[in-house]
Amino acid sequence: MMALLSMAGGRLPMRVYLTAAAVLTSFVLATPSQAMVTTLTDGPDGAINLVHAGDAFDIVGDCFDMAQSSGEVRVVLALADKPSAANIGYREVLATEEDIGDQSLRVQVPAMPEMANHTFHVRVYALGRAKPSVCDAGQVKVG
Repeated sequence: MMALLSMAGGRLPMRVYLTAAAVLTSFVLATPSQAMVTTLTDGPDGAINLVHAGDAFDIVGDCFDMAQSSGEVRVVLALADKPSAANIGYREVLATEEDIGDQSLRVQVPAMPEMANHTFHVRVYALGRAKPSVCDAGQVKVG
């Protein structure tokens, strides 16, 4: 930058400032934002965790143990409030972004605007076994 200043006699043309501003803006916009991570423990204990579209949540406990030993899992978010299912056009959503880590099963909330302001039961299906099994991982409300 100092070389540019000395070449221009201490002044820079407006296009240099605009180019620098455009580069910085594109860098800021391309940097991913940190999604909020909520941890769900097993079972329908009544606690409803608030999440947003695009956020991730972690599943721990028996559901995680089952998923980790299975290797092949599916996470389904099923509407808890059945009467409103007709309003949004579906009753269940398959989460397509999940990752089995060392200490939790991380799931990303699908970015579907229709999910906002609805509560979902989170179910983990382990398919990599002779007999598939299911585990109730709790509830989330998409805000």
